[in-house]
Parts: sequence; structure tokens; C-alpha cells
Amino acid sequence: MDTSQMTGADLRYRLDTIKAKMTLWEITIEQAKLDVVPYLDEVNKRWKQIAKEFGKKFYPITFTNIAR
Repeated sequence: MDTSQMTGADLRYRLDTIKAKMTLWEITIEQAKLDVVPYLDEVNKRWKQIAKEFGKKFYPITFTNIAR
């Protein structure tokens, strides 16, 4: 499924699934970084647009934020 057609809940579920696999050592940290990139790009794109609409400063989400 294309990330632009996913709902916010779908994106969050995918990010949480990757985080869970990483914490259980099913995938390496490097593989998790590669898997997370398309989802983070889409989330950041949407959040940037929302921040612009409300006149707020945009703070992008990074892999480090997800991994915590």
C-alpha cells in the first residue's frame, strides 16, 4: 500500500510494529532505519502541512524519536 493513501492510524501501527521487531531483535537497528524511512517521510509531510495551517513551528520526527 502506498504511504500517501494510509491513514494516520495505519502509519502509527506500521511504526510501532517496526519498533517492536527492533526491540525483540527480530531485525537489526540498521534494517529498522531503512524500514521506517518511508513512513516517517509521510508523517513528517503531513505534520508540516498541519503546522503551517495553524501557524506553528514544525519539529520533524526522527528515527531516534521512534526508537525511544
